[in-house]
Amino acid sequence: MRTERGSARPGPRYRRLHGRRRRTRGHHPGQGRHHLLQDRPPGRLRRDLLRGPEAGPNVLCLPAELAFERAGSAGVPYPHVTCAIADPVTGEVLDGEATGELLVRGPSVFPGYLGDPQATAQSTRGGWLHTGDLVRRDAEGYHWVLDRIDDLYITSGENVSPVEVEQALLTHPGVARVAVVGVPDERRGEVGLAFVVRRPGVPVDEVALLEHCRERLARFKVPAEVRFTEELPHAALEKVRRSALRGRVEA
Repeated sequence: MRTERGSARPGPRYRRLHGRRRRTRGHHPGQGRHHLLQDRPPGRLRRDLLRGPEAGPNVLCLPAELAFERAGSAGVPYPHVTCAIADPVTGEVLDGEATGELLVRGPSVFPGYLGDPQATAQSTRGGWLHTGDLVRRDAEGYHWVLDRIDDLYITSGENVSPVEVEQALLTHPGVARVAVVGVPDERRGEVGLAFVVRRPGVPVDEVALLEHCRERLARFKVPAEVRFTEELPHAALEKVRRSALRGRVEA
């Protein structure tokens, strides 16, 4: 799926961005983008929406007037779209507040992959398009895109979202960028490994970051290890290449 951002009425500091859009596809929006909203001058609002080639041009939308109140949310379904949240393990459709895979149904959903009935059946099982996006829905029906289901790892039987761990680490002043991956562990199945790019001029070590996580995350979500690196491998659209980071571990 893809999130798209546009904005209205350029302020003096942001005139060069007027009319441009930023898109991320198949993953959570890039680090550090949502907090920029707080620095924008009055009247400069962002309109978020979620869409994808299989789901059609419009799935979720957050009106510009709610950009401050619900910063980071992808919004609510368009009138012509029905969305659901399913447990990523059992496939059960969840009611009320929930976190799981986003399912989409509506006239804009694609009919299938040309010449690939197996992939079509896998993506559209149960009468829903299975997007592969991990999404949180609040009590009022607003949605937040958290991660890709494929990027989750299982620690002691519990699903862990790398983005949730990354967001906790990013609140430390010594962390400029971070990426978390699941790596094999004999006792727990998988554990989190955090690759951290330090912020210049702010001293930080592994002990401090692990303690920082313990204060903000459930015990099973705290990474087992922190490794410092000069940079993170990126693909298109600023997406961190988690596979490349896993390759560093295997090497």
